[in-house]
Amino acid sequence: MPVVVHGIATLIWNNNIRYVDASKASVLSNLEPFVAMIMGLILLCKPITGVEILGSLFILAGVMLSTYQRKKAI
Repeated sequence: MPVVVHGIATLIWNNNIRYVDASKASVLSNLEPFVAMIMGLILLCKPITGVEILGSLFILAGVMLSTYQRKKAI
């Protein structure tokens, strides 16, 4: 089932990528594991471990840092 869901998500992503700037889309695609963790918590009641929280902090920091650097360069 996860393969089917991931396949559908990839099709939707590829179909709608034309509406978003490629650099922004590449940064936002890094949020996929974070969103999957949150959805697992909400939909499946899967507990979040300390390692997942640490990884999420790294992901969010990286996305925020790259977004800030891009705005500053413009």
